[in-house]
Amino acid sequence: MFTKPIGISEPLSTTENVDASESSRTRHYDSNHKYRFHWSAGKEQPSEYSGATQNPQDIIQTLGSLTLDKRNAPSSTIAPAPVTAAAGNAPIPSASVFKTKRRKITELLDQSKTSTIQNWDFLYSELAQQLCSQLDIGLFIHQWAESAKWFLTTAVCKEKYNAWIESNKMIESLVEQLKTWYPKMKEGFNKLTSTDSKSHFLLANYRQMQQVAQDTQSPRILEGLEKRKQLLENLEKLMKSKTVSEAKTDESQASASQPREKQSLPYQPIMNRVEKFIKNEWKADDLLTPYPHIGNLTDAEILMQLFIQHMDDILFPTALFSNKHYLQIPLSKANDLKFLQKSFDDIAIVCVTNQDTEPQDKNNDRYFFFFGHLVETCTCNVTWFKTTKTPFLPYYFLIFDLALVEKSPFKRLASTITTTDKKAVGTWYVQPGNSNVFYCIALLAFFIHRVLKGHLDGINLQQNPFLKTVLSYNFFNVFY
Repeated sequence: MFTKPIGISEPLSTTENVDASESSRTRHYDSNHKYRFHWSAGKEQPSEYSGATQNPQDIIQTLGSLTLDKRNAPSSTIAPAPVTAAAGNAPIPSASVFKTKRRKITELLDQSKTSTIQNWDFLYSELAQQLCSQLDIGLFIHQWAESAKWFLTTAVCKEKYNAWIESNKMIESLVEQLKTWYPKMKEGFNKLTSTDSKSHFLLANYRQMQQVAQDTQSPRILEGLEKRKQLLENLEKLMKSKTVSEAKTDESQASASQPREKQSLPYQPIMNRVEKFIKNEWKADDLLTPYPHIGNLTDAEILMQLFIQHMDDILFPTALFSNKHYLQIPLSKANDLKFLQKSFDDIAIVCVTNQDTEPQDKNNDRYFFFFGHLVETCTCNVTWFKTTKTPFLPYYFLIFDLALVEKSPFKRLASTITTTDKKAVGTWYVQPGNSNVFYCIALLAFFIHRVLKGHLDGINLQQNPFLKTVLSYNFFNVFY
């Protein structure tokens, strides 16, 4: 259903040209999964590469200071991902390889306490880079993020949008049928001018609709209304009660004397945003831009919530992903994750927002938070910066049960843990910025596949389109 189509924007070259101003060096990947460097002309081939092959990790250390940071590329654009070539070849690493000089995570976190806001993105980009380097996924993470973007904006959005369209058709058809069954009420039905208003009317009179279904022997009426109710509940979760109420405050007095249909109008604008993803009419630079007409939601929040609802459907009825694997915290609580220890199972996505935490200021300035040592007692690293710029929020990262990684046979995973003396939870920092949501889902897929062996809440996800699409065939066939 979610087969990734051939033709998605990916580099297809199996070689990579490096610095044409010197000598034209190209990098190949042979059938034994070893790198070979070839020097065509200009300078003599260094002896360290003479007829030898190296492991990918050695190559990463050799390549030096090629980094992924937003001083070299727009923050909203995911770096081109390596793609597998023809059969028998493994993926070529992207041009953005992590630095040889890897500073300790604690050193970077200490810097975050005194750094200016301009360095926020760089510091946490480097934390994310170090994580991927320690996990040996630097050659794959950008491809996974690109696949996660495709999976969210195409497969998941299309699934949810189609369900919404079918529900709209059902509502319209049902109202027309009611006009024929109850001609005396036709004039009242005609006053309902939008699909949202008709939906609101039918759900508000659910008991009467039960009687109609019984009298007309049409059980599908109730089935359609139940699906509609579920869709609206999902949208209400997405919109968040506080932000939605704020968005409606300005309209409340004006709409008090108007029909109730006006109250449900925010639903359709959200689906209009979802439709733009399907039609590829969205901009990556706008993922963190709040939209006042839908409760200051951002596209990143919409995509993440649709993903969570998709995972709820996958895990149902065993568990709900939204209850056990997704947490949302305000900035005021982001400096201490101790209270989250019993709030999730195995692994969870943590969403940090500025909701309920922005100080009221006559200049409408906003306050930024630098993420620090987000574990257990967390005695450090909360720094606020007053600025008029827009923060990189929401910010998504992963929190997990530390015991899972300690028991994992993959020792390299243990080196990524950030913890205190009382080991309880570990955190994986994710690439910040506009593409943060895609990198977060990519790392979640990696964790489920490697640490949880493809299972979540007892459900095998190895053959599920989520893991297969996000991690893609190059991971299953080549990386391990």
